[in-house]
Amino acid sequence: MSRANEPVEPAEDLVQRAQAGDGAAFEQLVRGCYDQIYRWALVQTGDPDEADDVTQDVLVVLYRELQRPIPIHVLVVSGHQE
Repeated sequence: MSRANEPVEPAEDLVQRAQAGDGAAFEQLVRGCYDQIYRWALVQTGDPDEADDVTQDVLVVLYRELQRPIPIHVLVVSGHQE
């Protein structure tokens, strides 16, 4: 789904921007992972319509989780400190 001339931004940067409310960053995240999630869901369900539903459910969970604050212990363990 990505365009040939579109710059590729690291997922970590997109996540941080999406957490700050950048809708374009979230859209890039979705475009970057949609096909992989769909293929996984299709293997799991064996049904294209069900796989589409599962993919949407996963993306809704992703959106909700991005809205939650990151616990400080996660930041420290991952090496990111503010």
